Amino acid sequence: MLSEDTHWNPDNMIYGDNPVVIGTYIDELGLNVYTYAPDINAIKQSGNKYVYAMNNPILFIDPSGLKTVVFYYDNPGSGFKDQAMNSPYYDSSSDDVLMIPVTTAKDFEREWNKLDDSDITNVFLYLHGGEGALYFRGSSISFSGSDITFSDLHNKNVKGRIYLFSCHGGQGKEGNNVAWEFAKKTNATVVANRGGVSYTKIFGKYYARTDGKINDNYNITAVWGKYYYNKKGEAKYWPGSF
Repeated sequence: MLSEDTHWNPDNMIYGDNPVVIGTYIDELGLNVYTYAPDINAIKQSGNKYVYAMNNPILFIDPSGLKTVVFYYDNPGSGFKDQAMNSPYYDSSSDDVLMIPVTTAKDFEREWNKLDDSDITNVFLYLHGGEGALYFRGSSISFSGSDITFSDLHNKNVKGRIYLFSCHGGQGKEGNNVAWEFAKKTNATVVANRGGVSYTKIFGKYYARTDGKINDNYNITAVWGKYYYNKKGEAKYWPGSF
């Protein structure tokens, strides 16, 4: 276990001192490790009212004036625009949410680098991806061997979190891991997935979820996790739902 948190019980996969007590924390975004589309009736009866945000989803709107920034891959047929515009995690029509369409790697580099980071609270990235890379139309951003590399992206100050909704965003070792790279560039915690990312549409809203692949040892290999750097500058990973 990579975390230093002594409250994590790896035998029961439960956060808390009492292994009998389950679901004692709020699942803020409704992200989880389901391996299938959930039963709606089961969700409504759940003890956690934030599961899939069925009971009033939390909107990332900060009354202090801080902005949520959303980048989405804007290519016909990709589906990212529809998913970003109809997200349960923020109000895309709000003045506090900045929606930024990008089609090429150059688009993303330009829009990212010109961001005013004096008032950014959370960043959402609805993009194609793979281990160590982000994919765009006819171009990519990677650590090496591409026209644009992650070193071309400027450091930014993000006061909240980055939600990386690209496939395999959390896969790979440090130095070839997109989530840790954004954590390093922003000094923020990045929520990402080691496996594929898909969406469940419920009442017109698209909820991000993992593909939940299970290996031969019956361990879930594709889960959401938090990627960050501690005060010593060490890369850290905390698995689980959020």
